[in-house]
Amino acid sequence: MRLLNAVASLILCATSCAAIKYTYNSQLQSWTGARDACTSAVSHLVDISSSLENTQIFNYAKGLNSIAVDSSIDFWVGYYEDSRGDFKWVTEAQYSFENWADTYPLLTDPIDANDDGVADNGCVAARYTDIGTGTPQLQWYQASCTTFKAYMCEDTCPDSLIKPSPGICGCNILDVDADNDGIIDCVEGRYQYFGTPTSRDNALTQCNNIGKDLAHSFSIFDERVLFDSVAASVGTIGNGNLASDVEFWIDLFQDDVSGTYKWTYMPYNSIPFSS
Repeated sequence: MRLLNAVASLILCATSCAAIKYTYNSQLQSWTGARDACTSAVSHLVDISSSLENTQIFNYAKGLNSIAVDSSIDFWVGYYEDSRGDFKWVTEAQYSFENWADTYPLLTDPIDANDDGVADNGCVAARYTDIGTGTPQLQWYQASCTTFKAYMCEDTCPDSLIKPSPGICGCNILDVDADNDGIIDCVEGRYQYFGTPTSRDNALTQCNNIGKDLAHSFSIFDERVLFDSVAASVGTIGNGNLASDVEFWIDLFQDDVSGTYKWTYMPYNSIPFSS
């Protein structure tokens, strides 16, 4: 995706997003210490409902990790083995998705020496690895609960009867892919394309007036959804196709003081992505 300095261009608005719902904590804690720290912050150790959310969390952790090496990503999540050998989320959510690293989970009888309902070696962490798959991704493994690691908290959904965690779509919307195209339904309606060229300031105002922002993109997944949306819209409104090099405004801009590129919504600047 190319940055534009044109006087006028087309507009792509995106549904406004709430503040980032994950908090990566680099201060090392045991699993129970991390769990309690998240609870004290009115959140919980992150639960992961799908492959898409697993990738989203990896991208977030990668962007915030002070050591810019993928292999340094290693943090506690809210999954654990109980004293009976069953794996559970701290939120009591029931997801079918798991993403174990090679040789995990361990096929050993759980020992709960503390009698706290958590197996001593049954606490689950997530780390960057391509072992067993050949594809770099965030995979899960068991570790001693007393090991000190970074950890990831996630906002809760205290008033939602639908799900305990925001996931991809937020507290009150299910993360559903009804047409099985690999894109969650709530994301597919995120973008709105306008075919009348205008300045960036006018484009931002136009998006804000309909309760949206200029489009933002933090990952390859976002790029795909954005591309598909523009491709469909261009065909619908009769402006040719993407092969004709359609250009449109997005939310990224160059700061006139520092010269760095930033997103209008400041929390997004902690998630680096370029294309």
